[in-house]
Amino acid sequence: MEKLLLASDFSDSSNNALDFAKGIAAKAVSEVLIFNSAPLPVLEPTIPTFMMEEILEDQEYSAKEKLRESCDLVSSERYFDGSRVSCGYKFSSGVAVNEIAEVAQKENVELVVMGAYDNSITSKWIGSTTISTLDHVACPVLAVPTDAIFQGFQHIVYACGLRDYDHLAIDEVVNFAKIFNAKVTVLHVADPISLRLDIVLFDRLRKKVKATDEFGKVKFEMLVSEQRYDAIESFLSEEDVDMIALMKHSSSFFKRLFYKSMIDKSLYRVELPMFLLNEKNYKS
Repeated sequence: MEKLLLASDFSDSSNNALDFAKGIAAKAVSEVLIFNSAPLPVLEPTIPTFMMEEILEDQEYSAKEKLRESCDLVSSERYFDGSRVSCGYKFSSGVAVNEIAEVAQKENVELVVMGAYDNSITSKWIGSTTISTLDHVACPVLAVPTDAIFQGFQHIVYACGLRDYDHLAIDEVVNFAKIFNAKVTVLHVADPISLRLDIVLFDRLRKKVKATDEFGKVKFEMLVSEQRYDAIESFLSEEDVDMIALMKHSSSFFKRLFYKSMIDKSLYRVELPMFLLNEKNYKS
């Protein structure tokens, strides 16, 4: 991983995501690019143009000062050879999601790190900006809750939906896991009604992954339950898991899962980071 992007709105959640960004960068020997986008102020006919320009200038100055401070914190981390973690920053005015996507593409970043919450008053769990960003970038998004503590990663769980391209998403998760030499569990919760088919598909996926697996730390677990969300939550609670990886599908499962999480934070432990992938980046 050569470069990762930390999208920050300077909230507590974003500040915590910074700890993850610099920790990952130090381990992966990556460069960190910190980015902030401020919304354009609403134009008021009664406000003179020069005053609007001053507002924009003040907004940019304040943001860049915070970006510099954030970069200093990142650079305090060191690579294995003792050199400081490389960090740069960018600022723009506009719609956050569009600006993040444009910078991510131009800079060829391989991971976007964001706070799981945004500054929206209505945000209850995964910030709306985070989910929208996932729809607009070609790389995974790491959503970091405010209460998460960076201690590296030893065990990552990929919640599998048995799609034709799941093996590609697993490869993505494994590539990240290799940075920390973490084990990966591919978890599928089968509905009793479709159990026989799920067993066949899950075994097919396992064989496809194992055929090319040189990492040797990937295992497969299948649970059977009518309550898919409760089963996942129970598994995460019982196992020593550092991160959950999820694929965003156009089907209703992902939508239902995150809708439930918005009204019930207990669905996932609030300190657990989420490695989010979008199916559009893996479908042929």
